[in-house]
Amino acid sequence: MAFQVNYVTIYHPSAIAKLLFPTMMKMIIHGHEPLEFKGGRLTEAYKGRGPQDASTSYRSLLVSNHLGKAIHRAIRLQHSDVYEKFLQAQQTGGRRGVPVRLPLHQARAFVRQARAKRSSFAILYLDLTEEFYRILREVPIGGIITDDFLGYLMARLKLPPGSLHTLHELLDEPPALQQAGMSEMDRRCMQAIHTSTFFWLDGQSDSSRTRIGTRPGDCMVDLIFGFA
Repeated sequence: MAFQVNYVTIYHPSAIAKLLFPTMMKMIIHGHEPLEFKGGRLTEAYKGRGPQDASTSYRSLLVSNHLGKAIHRAIRLQHSDVYEKFLQAQQTGGRRGVPVRLPLHQARAFVRQARAKRSSFAILYLDLTEEFYRILREVPIGGIITDDFLGYLMARLKLPPGSLHTLHELLDEPPALQQAGMSEMDRRCMQAIHTSTFFWLDGQSDSSRTRIGTRPGDCMVDLIFGFA
């Protein structure tokens, strides 16, 4: 089935575009997305290092709907200007025409420059463990969060009791999409794409609905994480 979808998309783009356009417009205008576009099969991929019997040696990949990913990419590109203007100058993730290895070359250039000037230098590496899976989507894109879910989140992340007031203050601020100047209709579309997402595992008869984080392998990951 995946081969047939890719074949049709590559060799008959005009026919597929006519079929997908109404679906994309419904997503953008009304914030309604097909359920098939919201989920996928979660599978593991070996990183190439570490013991193969340890879960830390693997990363998760989401095998999702090909047509849904194509529509997500089109919507993402539509908001590239808003996204890039909102980013700090030092942020490189998700920018058009910026390779993912650019930060590495920037760090090396910084070291070479410091050595040439014979000045001291230091590089701080911050490893955010599973950051994409722990992010609270409603902070950058807006939406309703119940107190029960905030309590669950605090217990899950082992936050101190005083963090609840900090979270409420953060959620009372305008979401990042609104601060960036994105229209209400476009914000509603972004919220719809990240509502009721789910995944299933091989051999699993039911699906797991996700409330925290972003979908692995989806082009919306950089957008949500960058805005946050």
